[in-house]
Amino acid sequence: MKNRTWTRAIALVAAAAACGDEGTIVGTGDVVGGILEPPPEGEGFQLGFDVSVYSGSEIEYCHYFVLPTMTGEYLDVASFEHAYSPGTHHLHLYLTNYAPEDVDLGEAFPCSGESFAGLGITGAAYAAQTPEGSWTYPEDVALKLHAGDVVLLQTHHINTTDDVMTASVRVNLNLAPAPATTEAGTLLFYDWAIVIPPNENATAKMSCEVPGDVDLIFAMSHTHKHAVGYRAHLSGPGLAEPELIYQTDKWQNIEPVLFQPNKHVTSGQRIDVECDYRGEATRAIVEGPSAQNNEMCVFVASYYPRIEGPVEQCQGAGSGPQFAGSETCGDALTCMMSTGDPVEKEECVMSTCAASAEPMRAFFVCGAANCSDDCVDEASSSCQSCMMNECGTEIDDCFDATCS
Repeated sequence: MKNRTWTRAIALVAAAAACGDEGTIVGTGDVVGGILEPPPEGEGFQLGFDVSVYSGSEIEYCHYFVLPTMTGEYLDVASFEHAYSPGTHHLHLYLTNYAPEDVDLGEAFPCSGESFAGLGITGAAYAAQTPEGSWTYPEDVALKLHAGDVVLLQTHHINTTDDVMTASVRVNLNLAPAPATTEAGTLLFYDWAIVIPPNENATAKMSCEVPGDVDLIFAMSHTHKHAVGYRAHLSGPGLAEPELIYQTDKWQNIEPVLFQPNKHVTSGQRIDVECDYRGEATRAIVEGPSAQNNEMCVFVASYYPRIEGPVEQCQGAGSGPQFAGSETCGDALTCMMSTGDPVEKEECVMSTCAASAEPMRAFFVCGAANCSDDCVDEASSSCQSCMMNECGTEIDDCFDATCS
């Protein structure tokens, strides 16, 4: 093991800061908040909560729910629909690896600084960025959820008014009348390396390989207020040139693009994503949870048949953020070690050359999977110890990498 250490809080976070009211667990009974009728009894169920968002605040809330045991071992979800009140920026429904006894099921909570790993997130089930909407899987295709599993409903709210705002969020999961033969999945590709210099334009890029034949049902983007353009292309085997499959210049009220017919992706092809940004005059902007102060570059798509594993988070070999700097992976890590400034750290990441990109990505994936809780304070000895113990191979590979 080389005698080098590096620390950084992994950027796969769902963050917030404020206090909120107790959330409401919604079942198949009365409508709460009056914004979405729940499914008829026996045909599905509703998740949701109400929280208070204080004047001038921006906050994300999380709420754990245990999936009901309505139809045996699996719940075959044939369609989703949702509604949320004004001031809500988005909602995500995540799968987790928690057991019911591991979490507090009673209320929504501000999930400030929590990583995907810290929240137990293993994948995505549904995502939305419009006040109401829905999607339906093709016949005999369903998202298969395990009855009794714990899911996480996460929301993002911005209150620009002078008063306390009550935010209401509802999601219906409508069940198939009979078990489906084909399992669907959700792609959630997240670019964790973004820097927008002061008074400049910038583009973040990621490329994600799909290691199996699948059909995309719909796609949508997620960015923040500095975004001025977004493109997703399909490239690779069987394509003479990249094929544009999604494009927008909006960052709010994003409507999913429904592919009709479904967009077929051949094994080995890649989904390449580019997010364009316009910087602010006096400060640099980096990746992060705040829609006002940070940026994101996310690609979401529903697909089938499901391919389990890191492919759904763009974490397979050769997948992730793209780098075009001039520094080796080892030099970039050394750069990050030398500063406590978050912007400078992100600039160090972006300085990685293309030939060193794979070990840099592997190191971040390892850290996100194993050391998020220990690295809340990135300068702590527990963070350094965890990174060295859990990601020693990735550190060695990083410092062995070159730019040629």
